[in-house]
Amino acid sequence: MNSDGFTVVTVTLSDREDGGLRVHSDDLPGLILSGPNKHVICEMIAPAIQALFGARGEDVIVHTPRPLADILKLASPRDVDMHVQQFVIELKRAA
Repeated sequence: MNSDGFTVVTVTLSDREDGGLRVHSDDLPGLILSGPNKHVICEMIAPAIQALFGARGEDVIVHTPRPLADILKLASPRDVDMHVQQFVIELKRAA
């Protein structure tokens, strides 16, 4: 986490052979999601990031600069290798 209370987590979205989606992040070990329904998996990313930070004792807000529904409308990751999405993580501060 940067001293300003923000950090960026880069997430890689890759197509599965069955038409599903695989998600992982080198920036956030433990963030691994995979399933046959792309939309369900995309909806799970932000809560999974929050849970992993929460396990470290950090309460965060996850911001995504680009709606994941828009990412899914792009050409298949199989055709372009993979899609990369960045999430901005904001540390919640006590008032």
